[in-house]
Amino acid sequence: MAQHGAPVEAEVARGPENLGSRIIELSVHRLSAPPSREVRLGSLAGDGTRAQIKVLPSMSLKTLRAKTLKVLKVRPATAATVRLFALLAKGNTDEAVTIEMDCDADGGKEIDFWGLENGSGVGVLKPQPDMDNDEGIESILYMCREVMVYRVPPRKSNAGYRAEEWGDLSAYLWKGRMRIIESSDKCTIRLEDATTGEVFAQSPYDISGTSVEPVLDSSRYFVLRVEDSGRKAYIGIGFAERSDAFDFNVALQDYTKRQKALQNQEKDEGSAPAPSPHLPAVKQDLSIKGTLGSISIPGGSSSAAKKSSSNPLFGSSGGGIPLLPPPPSSKRR
Repeated sequence: MAQHGAPVEAEVARGPENLGSRIIELSVHRLSAPPSREVRLGSLAGDGTRAQIKVLPSMSLKTLRAKTLKVLKVRPATAATVRLFALLAKGNTDEAVTIEMDCDADGGKEIDFWGLENGSGVGVLKPQPDMDNDEGIESILYMCREVMVYRVPPRKSNAGYRAEEWGDLSAYLWKGRMRIIESSDKCTIRLEDATTGEVFAQSPYDISGTSVEPVLDSSRYFVLRVEDSGRKAYIGIGFAERSDAFDFNVALQDYTKRQKALQNQEKDEGSAPAPSPHLPAVKQDLSIKGTLGSISIPGGSSSAAKKSSSNPLFGSSGGGIPLLPPPPSSKRR
């Protein structure tokens, strides 16, 4: 194989019978900061977790990203925020040249496009949590670089919203970046300008699901309840790729699951302690005693009933339903 380039023609012509011989081994490094243009692979060992993976040169960059996240135990919901760097060794030395690989623009290209070969490395940089003086530590649960915003007409039925009723979906109101940000006590869906970071709108996420509602006719469109200075409005959002919409859904469901688990834990801690399983249970006398003797009621139990448990976006109202997973097959809109 030619160094730092596409495989030579002779290797391509070997055929599937020698597929195993084409497998290459890459070292995976978790980075704490963007690497310089030239690095020493040995110095990266102290920078974070290191692992080895075996792949085919024909693997796509998106598949490589998923594999590296899995081996480093990074949550898939944060994949959009991860940056990948090719670490190309210079001959037989410990020095390597770094090249950032853009998964958004070139995710379908094969990894040997960047010159990755046996002995090369992959650097994985996951952004550290942001620090905010007012709200403490924030972490990014999900990021999508391109989301469209639409005006939503009043709901026509209680069944839900339909994206086809929003008019021409190519004539969106706004387009920019979306981030789901978790702080110590809340989670916010934030729509921002991709260049300046200026906030267009934000939605405090409610784990009951009332702040986000999927439409009935597509898995790529949702209705979002945004808030500003106490005012509320409902807007439509759309994702260019169905996979982005799926990851958005997964990130919210993962957060909801963790918050409900914490609530259940607090509820259990506040309730009366359960009897120890190591102590014998107290037996109740369920017999009726009278002048004629004792009449036992087999299997007696209590019959007590159980208790049942200035922005143009603003000016509309509506409701919401809990999140549902995208339908397995729906017409792309």
